[in-house]
Amino acid sequence: MAYIINKLFRLVDIILVICIISMVVMVFGNVVMRYGFHSGFPVSDELSRFCFFWVIFLGVISASRDQRHLSVDTVQQLLPRLSRKICWGIAQLLVMVCCVLMFYGFWLQHELFVDDPAPVSGVPLLLVYGVIYISSGSMALICIYNISRLLMNKVSEDEYSMAPGGKKKSEEIDAEIE
Repeated sequence: MAYIINKLFRLVDIILVICIISMVVMVFGNVVMRYGFHSGFPVSDELSRFCFFWVIFLGVISASRDQRHLSVDTVQQLLPRLSRKICWGIAQLLVMVCCVLMFYGFWLQHELFVDDPAPVSGVPLLLVYGVIYISSGSMALICIYNISRLLMNKVSEDEYSMAPGGKKKSEEIDAEIE
Protein backbone atom coordinates (compact mmCIF):
# COMPACT_ATOMS: atom_id res chain seq x y z
CA MET A 1 0.00 0.00 0.00
CA ALA A 2 2.83 2.40 0.87
CA TYR A 3 4.32 1.71 -2.56
CA ILE A 4 1.11 2.81 -4.30
CA ILE A 5 0.80 5.92 -2.13
CA ASN A 6 4.40 6.90 -2.85
CA LYS A 7 3.79 6.43 -6.58
CA LEU A 8 0.70 8.64 -6.39
CA PHE A 9 2.68 11.39 -4.67
CA ARG A 10 5.38 10.96 -7.30
CA LEU A 11 2.70 11.38 -9.99
CA VAL A 12 1.57 14.62 -8.31
CA ASP A 13 5.17 15.87 -8.37
CA ILE A 14 5.52 14.95 -12.06
CA ILE A 15 2.29 16.80 -12.92
CA LEU A 16 3.60 19.81 -10.98
CA VAL A 17 6.80 19.82 -13.02
CA ILE A 18 4.87 19.45 -16.28
CA CYS A 19 2.59 22.36 -15.35
CA ILE A 20 5.50 24.61 -14.39
CA ILE A 21 7.42 23.80 -17.57
CA SER A 22 4.26 24.35 -19.63
CA MET A 23 3.71 27.75 -18.00
CA VAL A 24 7.29 28.84 -18.70
CA VAL A 25 7.18 27.65 -22.32
CA MET A 26 3.77 29.20 -23.02
CA VAL A 27 4.54 32.57 -21.45
CA PHE A 28 8.06 32.80 -22.92
CA GLY A 29 6.79 31.71 -26.35
CA ASN A 30 4.01 34.26 -26.19
CA VAL A 31 6.45 37.04 -25.25
CA VAL A 32 8.77 36.11 -28.14
CA MET A 33 5.83 35.96 -30.56
CA ARG A 34 4.48 39.34 -29.43
CA TYR A 35 7.76 41.25 -29.53
CA GLY A 36 9.45 39.39 -32.35
CA PHE A 37 6.60 38.72 -34.74
CA HIS A 38 3.83 41.10 -33.55
CA SER A 39 1.46 38.22 -32.98
CA GLY A 40 0.86 35.79 -30.17
CA PHE A 41 -0.99 32.81 -28.86
CA PRO A 42 -4.19 34.07 -27.20
CA VAL A 43 -4.74 30.67 -25.68
CA SER A 44 -1.39 30.71 -23.86
CA ASP A 45 -2.52 33.27 -21.28
CA GLU A 46 -5.54 31.23 -20.34
CA LEU A 47 -3.76 27.87 -20.32
CA SER A 48 -0.89 29.24 -18.24
CA ARG A 49 -3.43 30.52 -15.69
CA PHE A 50 -5.00 27.06 -15.60
CA CYS A 51 -1.58 25.46 -15.12
CA PHE A 52 -0.87 27.92 -12.31
CA PHE A 53 -4.16 26.95 -10.66
CA TRP A 54 -3.16 23.28 -10.85
CA VAL A 55 0.32 24.06 -9.49
CA ILE A 56 -1.22 25.76 -6.47
CA PHE A 57 -3.67 23.01 -5.63
CA LEU A 58 -1.34 20.10 -6.36
CA GLY A 59 1.52 21.83 -4.56
CA VAL A 60 -0.65 21.94 -1.47
CA ILE A 61 -0.78 18.13 -1.51
CA SER A 62 3.01 17.83 -1.62
CA ALA A 63 3.43 20.45 1.08
CA SER A 64 0.86 18.70 3.29
CA ARG A 65 2.57 15.37 2.98
CA ASP A 66 5.95 16.81 3.94
CA GLN A 67 4.45 19.26 6.47
CA ARG A 68 6.08 22.21 4.74
CA HIS A 69 3.25 24.72 5.11
CA LEU A 70 4.03 27.99 6.83
CA SER A 71 3.29 27.92 10.51
CA VAL A 72 3.70 30.30 13.39
CA ASP A 73 4.42 28.19 16.43
CA THR A 74 5.81 30.76 18.85
CA VAL A 75 3.17 30.04 21.48
CA GLN A 76 3.22 26.31 20.79
CA GLN A 77 6.95 26.13 21.50
CA LEU A 78 6.33 27.58 24.97
CA LEU A 79 3.90 24.79 25.86
CA PRO A 80 4.83 21.49 27.50
CA ARG A 81 5.20 18.43 25.28
CA LEU A 82 1.67 17.07 25.81
CA SER A 83 0.09 20.45 25.08
CA ARG A 84 2.12 20.72 21.86
CA LYS A 85 0.77 17.33 20.78
CA ILE A 86 -2.78 18.44 21.53
CA CYS A 87 -2.29 21.69 19.58
CA TRP A 88 -0.87 19.74 16.64
CA GLY A 89 -3.88 17.41 16.70
CA ILE A 90 -6.31 20.34 16.85
CA ALA A 91 -4.50 22.00 13.93
CA GLN A 92 -4.79 18.78 11.90
CA LEU A 93 -8.48 18.57 12.75
CA LEU A 94 -9.10 22.20 11.73
CA VAL A 95 -7.28 21.71 8.43
CA MET A 96 -9.36 18.59 7.78
CA VAL A 97 -12.58 20.52 8.47
CA CYS A 98 -11.46 23.26 6.06
CA CYS A 99 -10.73 20.63 3.40
CA VAL A 100 -14.16 19.07 3.86
CA LEU A 101 -15.77 22.52 3.57
CA MET A 102 -13.75 23.27 0.42
CA PHE A 103 -14.78 19.92 -1.11
CA TYR A 104 -18.44 20.49 -0.19
CA GLY A 105 -18.38 24.10 -1.40
CA PHE A 106 -17.08 23.08 -4.78
CA TRP A 107 -19.59 20.23 -4.88
CA LEU A 108 -22.35 22.83 -4.53
CA GLN A 109 -20.90 24.77 -7.49
CA HIS A 110 -20.21 21.66 -9.55
CA GLU A 111 -23.23 22.15 -11.80
CA LEU A 112 -22.03 25.63 -12.79
CA PHE A 113 -18.85 24.22 -14.32
CA VAL A 114 -20.14 21.04 -15.98
CA ASP A 115 -21.13 22.58 -19.30
CA ASP A 116 -19.19 25.84 -19.04
CA PRO A 117 -16.15 26.06 -21.35
CA ALA A 118 -13.27 28.49 -20.92
CA PRO A 119 -13.76 31.58 -23.12
CA VAL A 120 -10.61 31.33 -25.25
CA SER A 121 -9.44 27.72 -25.22
CA GLY A 122 -12.81 26.02 -24.85
CA VAL A 123 -11.42 23.73 -22.13
CA PRO A 124 -14.23 22.57 -19.83
CA LEU A 125 -13.92 24.53 -16.59
CA LEU A 126 -14.77 21.42 -14.61
CA LEU A 127 -11.48 19.94 -15.85
CA VAL A 128 -9.65 23.03 -14.63
CA TYR A 129 -11.36 23.49 -11.27
CA GLY A 130 -11.84 19.77 -10.65
CA VAL A 131 -8.39 19.74 -9.08
CA ILE A 132 -10.12 21.18 -6.00
CA TYR A 133 -11.69 17.75 -5.44
CA ILE A 134 -8.28 16.09 -5.71
CA SER A 135 -6.54 18.63 -3.49
CA SER A 136 -9.11 18.90 -0.72
CA GLY A 137 -9.73 15.15 -0.66
CA SER A 138 -6.02 14.34 -0.52
CA MET A 139 -5.34 16.89 2.20
CA ALA A 140 -8.26 15.59 4.26
CA LEU A 141 -6.91 12.04 3.94
CA ILE A 142 -3.44 13.22 4.98
CA CYS A 143 -4.97 14.91 8.03
CA ILE A 144 -6.93 11.77 8.93
CA TYR A 145 -3.72 9.76 8.63
CA ASN A 146 -1.86 12.25 10.85
CA ILE A 147 -4.62 12.25 13.46
CA SER A 148 -4.67 8.45 13.53
CA ARG A 149 -0.89 8.39 13.99
CA LEU A 150 -1.25 10.91 16.83
CA LEU A 151 -3.86 8.75 18.55
CA MET A 152 -1.59 5.69 18.20
CA ASN A 153 1.32 7.75 19.59
CA LYS A 154 3.38 7.35 16.39
CA VAL A 155 4.06 11.06 15.81
CA SER A 156 7.60 12.15 16.60
CA GLU A 157 8.29 15.38 18.43
CA ASP A 158 9.95 16.74 15.29
CA GLU A 159 6.58 16.61 13.55
CA TYR A 160 4.51 18.49 16.09
CA SER A 161 7.35 20.91 16.83
CA MET A 162 7.10 22.30 13.34
CA ALA A 163 9.76 25.00 13.24
CA PRO A 164 13.31 24.08 12.20
CA GLY A 165 15.30 23.79 15.38
CA GLY A 166 12.05 23.74 17.32
CA LYS A 167 12.91 20.46 19.01
CA LYS A 168 16.02 21.94 20.59
CA LYS A 169 14.10 24.99 21.70
CA SER A 170 11.25 22.94 23.19
CA GLU A 171 13.69 20.63 25.00
CA GLU A 172 15.36 23.66 26.55
CA ILE A 173 11.98 24.98 27.70
CA ASP A 174 11.01 21.57 29.15
CA ALA A 175 14.34 21.43 31.00
CA GLU A 176 13.69 24.88 32.47
CA ILE A 177 10.20 23.87 33.62
CA GLU A 178 11.46 20.71 35.34
